[in-house]
Amino acid sequence: MKVSESQLWRNFVFHKRIGNSTILPDFSYCGYKYSDEELPRNYNWPVYLVDDYGGKPNTKDFCDEALLKAINAAASTGGGGIIQFSAGSYYIGVGNNERDVIKIHHSNVIIRGKGSNETLLFIHGCKPVNSLCNIIFEPNLKPTKKLGTLAGPVNRGSFQIKVNSVLNFKVDHDIIIRTMSPKFSANYFRPYEVNKRFTRLYKKGLIVNENHLIKTIDHKTKILTLYEPVMIDIDKDSFLYFEIREHTTLRNCGFEDLKIMSNWKYYPEEFSHHKDAIHDYGWQALKMQSVRNGWIRRYRKENRYCPSFINAHILKCVFESLSCGIILDSCCAFTVEDCTFEGKRGHYSIITQRGYGCLVKNCEDTCLNHHGPNVGYQGCNTVYLRFKSLPGQSIDCHSGYPYATLFDDIQYGGVWNNNGGPLCSYPNHNKDLVFWNYNHRSSDSLPVYYSFWREDLTDLRPRNVFFFPILVGCTGNMPEKTIDIHTCLAVESLNKRVEPSSLFEAQLALKHKLCLGDSEALVEGLSLEASRLKGLKGIYFDASNTDNLLLDPSFELLLAGGRRNTPWRNYGAGFSPSTNGRSGALNNSSKHPGIQVRGANYQNPGAGAQQMVYISLKPPKRFVFGGYSRGKRIELLAGSTPEDYCLCVTLHYKDGTTSEFRTFFGSHSDKWEKSEGEFSLEKEIRKFDFICIFQNYNGTALFDDVYLFLSN
Repeated sequence: MKVSESQLWRNFVFHKRIGNSTILPDFSYCGYKYSDEELPRNYNWPVYLVDDYGGKPNTKDFCDEALLKAINAAASTGGGGIIQFSAGSYYIGVGNNERDVIKIHHSNVIIRGKGSNETLLFIHGCKPVNSLCNIIFEPNLKPTKKLGTLAGPVNRGSFQIKVNSVLNFKVDHDIIIRTMSPKFSANYFRPYEVNKRFTRLYKKGLIVNENHLIKTIDHKTKILTLYEPVMIDIDKDSFLYFEIREHTTLRNCGFEDLKIMSNWKYYPEEFSHHKDAIHDYGWQALKMQSVRNGWIRRYRKENRYCPSFINAHILKCVFESLSCGIILDSCCAFTVEDCTFEGKRGHYSIITQRGYGCLVKNCEDTCLNHHGPNVGYQGCNTVYLRFKSLPGQSIDCHSGYPYATLFDDIQYGGVWNNNGGPLCSYPNHNKDLVFWNYNHRSSDSLPVYYSFWREDLTDLRPRNVFFFPILVGCTGNMPEKTIDIHTCLAVESLNKRVEPSSLFEAQLALKHKLCLGDSEALVEGLSLEASRLKGLKGIYFDASNTDNLLLDPSFELLLAGGRRNTPWRNYGAGFSPSTNGRSGALNNSSKHPGIQVRGANYQNPGAGAQQMVYISLKPPKRFVFGGYSRGKRIELLAGSTPEDYCLCVTLHYKDGTTSEFRTFFGSHSDKWEKSEGEFSLEKEIRKFDFICIFQNYNGTALFDDVYLFLSN
């Protein structure tokens, strides 16, 4: 089957190259050192053998004390080191409270075994406390200090923020951009209203904790330049509610080549969600708290003398029969790679929360843990790449306001309808949740119906409340009719994969300047030999029908995410979004996206909306263009002509000349009227403007479902 290149990907490449905002978030700043460097291999660090400090493999003697002695020895030098386990089985988890946890408070510490088939850590004691893992990497935490406040708006994708004062900031220091504001919530969730059942959001406001690293400081302009882009829009009405706080982190910590198993394997009951604390939290393995540039992975390379199926298993970090395998809390630029979660079913496989840039790559869950791959609690810019789940296992967007999450190239996926998290901290996920080439697999033949936002919320507790997700190349047992596309920001190519296979890897390649090609060539492929209009679908892009050269032709993106998320710009006095358009409803029949242009006056006669598209085309080509409009109490002013209420296409030729073509609206009634025109291309063009015009009239004109196609 031929795989089409994604239109949204082309949009991203083009607008990224010219510095515009993009519909898709930029996920390329994920993973260790933001994937600009490979995970480290050749260390010159000292090695501290656990056996030398009293560890005894293949016995039932606990090695907690020996492990702590080795860690302290590495820390005493100031430079860290590798804590090395020999081949064999080691018992840990001697007690059942926080005093019996193994904690690492130092940077540059790696815990390593001889391979998951040779070194086993067996967790004995039960610690039924939420997030209390048996091994915890964390700095010596202290109350975070407020360093300043934002002094201006910030656009998503920007690397710079302006602050009220730079006196408390230092280069290469970690910071948190933070807010908890009901007023910001109201702006963020437009066009929806915050549901009163989301009590934390409704009463206390949206919480943002976005982690960053300072690259440079301009003392004159009070601008901080960051190593990574801001992943949320903070507009002129919201920046006053944001403050900047310090963030203490460890650096360069890892966990490698080990298998962890626990006594949950032998507990005489099968897992039951929320039955008690033992079931939920009894045996939790590994927590990374506030670690920058860390990793969990297999270290050993493939043995070329072993069959590939053996290498595929032994070259993993294995987490077997656990309440929870891995917790990443407030981690930045972190990679989890080649890990397997297996054995007896438990509560979680992996949790990511409050972090930035966590990459979970080539991992799998073979034991059907209750919660699948997880994001939650203000985590952002999280990528799950090629994660393998069993059919019927749900992803877990666990509420608490995560945003900017990518499930990428998931060929062995599960479902989206059993996300966790308390209703009071809903929605399950905020903006910028992207499913890219996700193979949806339920455990039975019945399709699941997905409506990602329901303002009435008649369900006791809906399990997939996502704020305008993006679905691209999603396949599996989810026919088109099972998706309420009007609760999505964009849907492209249902039941057919797209290129690139991995959005993250393509964005990373683009970041590294490995994607070649000029802007015009990239946009030219949008539609070269397209057929005429086959039915307007708003934001729904089908791979077989992407021939409209206009983006956001039904103004869905404008209404959903504001002007930064749409290519439409003001013409003259401009326009405003409307919910009185003619195409598909967002969530009920009273909200139809469109735009409205109010009556002009002699001081400002021109008004409307325009979109510019860069495209390289040579003659002979023929175009058809048009759209819909209706008037509200329209009255002609003196001197008005048909050209004052029309759709206009202005062609910009490569030789510097222009041509203009218009199609007019003449009825001036309160009913929707279609207007359509045609023209032929005479010379090679480099770009065109498409303009909705309403001028020299009193009243209001509504526009919707505009188009520009190449005609056969």
